[in-house]
Amino acid sequence: MNDLQSKWIKILVGLCLISVGSYISYFISYKNNDSFDYSCYFLDGLGWLFIFSVFFGSRFSNLDKNSSLGTRLIGAIVFISFVFIVVANMTIIKKYGDERVNDILNNQPTDYATAEVVRIDKKTTKNGRHIIWAIIQYKAQNIIVKQVLRDNQDNYYVGQMMVVQYSIEYPDMFVVK
Repeated sequence: MNDLQSKWIKILVGLCLISVGSYISYFISYKNNDSFDYSCYFLDGLGWLFIFSVFFGSRFSNLDKNSSLGTRLIGAIVFISFVFIVVANMTIIKKYGDERVNDILNNQPTDYATAEVVRIDKKTTKNGRHIIWAIIQYKAQNIIVKQVLRDNQDNYYVGQMMVVQYSIEYPDMFVVK
């Protein structure tokens, strides 16, 4: 395989990874599952890394202290551009995913249910920050749905009742009313 074919394969693999990560993020981000979110970020970042490596990889692979200031500066600009594009891609997909959820909940058939907080989960990150999740349960079309709510202000308690609006087509897509 020659160098040109190798570059095209890297570009196609990169585009496929970006597409898969963006697709998953767009359609599944409403489920509040950190594993899906981190997987999408990883796939997007890896895809963009493949593409950037085709255009800039060989030019900046040998940067060291002896490289000229201009070369190192261009390398830094390329790296910052790479980070900006990855973050912009993730932000745009998240925005469109949120708009999709809002569109479904506002313009398609929905119903209401009473949800109960059945458990509170608290996790402590490595830097000591607490992440609090309220696990709620509600009945949607004869199906018991369990979902999580981020609860960083510690507003929820076990046994608390609340009204949720959920999509008829996607019963696990909801908003607290």
